[in-house]
Amino acid sequence: MKLMNFRFKAPTFLKSIIFISIILVLVLPYGLVIADDFDIPKPSIEFYVYDGANILDSTTEDYIVSVNESLYEKTEAQIVVATVNSLDGRSVDEYAVTMFREWGIGGSEKNNGLLILIAPNEQRLRVEVGYGLEGAIPDGKVGRISDQYLVPAFQEGDYDTGVYNAFNEFIGEIEDEYNVNIDNKSSNLNDDHSTSDGSNEEEGPLNAFFKIIIGIVVVILIILDMIFFRGFFTFTILRMISRGGRGGGNDGNSGGGGSSGGGGASRGW
Repeated sequence: MKLMNFRFKAPTFLKSIIFISIILVLVLPYGLVIADDFDIPKPSIEFYVYDGANILDSTTEDYIVSVNESLYEKTEAQIVVATVNSLDGRSVDEYAVTMFREWGIGGSEKNNGLLILIAPNEQRLRVEVGYGLEGAIPDGKVGRISDQYLVPAFQEGDYDTGVYNAFNEFIGEIEDEYNVNIDNKSSNLNDDHSTSDGSNEEEGPLNAFFKIIIGIVVVILIILDMIFFRGFFTFTILRMISRGGRGGGNDGNSGGGGSSGGGGASRGW
């Protein structure tokens, strides 16, 4: 039958629409990754605090940022505090190492960064230490500071006190390592929170509904690309993503390019 020999040909205008749609996907904010199942958030403009779980007081955040700016100026070290709503099914260790490397915490040559990652919903925390600080802050010391300051405060739901005191302990260790005095450091939590209203809100560039819609559109485009172009654009985009590194464009603070080898300690509460 003649119908058996029929071959469907996509009109030229339809191919053009598909081509333009795929290109538009490439320029979505922050390079949305196709089929991304491990969504490490982008750092905040301030870089030193990312409170995705909204558990920290704004004054705690301001204190961490202020002290870090002095710390980086004198030592190139960086201490980042990050809270997330979910670990996306990953272990806290894997999530922390990935975030540390993607954000480039600490100096690129000294690798002297430190990350305090908190996942309150899973009740897990991880302090990840860069290569350059593993001598000054070994795993045992990280575990002691976590057990003394972070875990007890978190068990009481007092995240500010736990983060504040642990942060100061790590600052003190870095001061001793580099023989410097860091400006704006305070040992009294109440002094820094005397004018705080306790409000803090951080919102990502895309809300959950928009991400779902974009995901559906991307899947449809991939299917059309496979039908009409044999996956040419899909595989091209994937190759571009695999070659790309961390994006720039941050007008505030940013990571110095440091890395971590898995030193530190994890805890639950």
